[in-house]
This record gives sequence, C-alpha cells and structure tokens, in this order.
Amino acid sequence: MLNNISLNIRRLRDQAGFTQFDLAVKAKMSLSHVNRIECGVAKNPRFETLRRIAKAFKIAPEELLLAAPQPKRAETKAAEATNAL
Repeated sequence: MLNNISLNIRRLRDQAGFTQFDLAVKAKMSLSHVNRIECGVAKNPRFETLRRIAKAFKIAPEELLLAAPQPKRAETKAAEATNAL
C-alpha cells in the first residue's frame, strides 16, 4: 500500500510534468531510489532525501508528509474511463 509520501511525490511530479528521471536529476539522487520511494518500497526515506525532493518541487519537506488529497469523483471516473481504453 502506498503511503502519503509516495502519493504526494507522484501527485507533485505529475503536476510539475516531471518524469521520475527528471525528479532524480533535480533531487540529485538515483532514479531507482526515486522509484522505490514513489512505489512505496522505501517506506521511511531519510529527512535529507525528503529535503532534496521537496527542494526539487520548491516546497517545504513537511508538505510531503501531509495526507494526500483525495481525487474528486469526476477525476476518478475520468481516470477509470482512460484506464479502460
């Protein structure tokens, strides 16, 4: 199961139009580490790692820890329709 950090990173990355590779370069970390955090494999990343990711998004590290916003019903239906194609 994905945690808030994973969900927030994915959401912020999508909003910024970054690929995982883009984020890895901006955060000065390996692509595999970004992937492991975003997929929830690395469940408790170090604060320094969160600080680097937050800096790439130009946000405070604490924002990565907040509860991830729930998608609106219309967004959920649109995503389901897209996935069905």
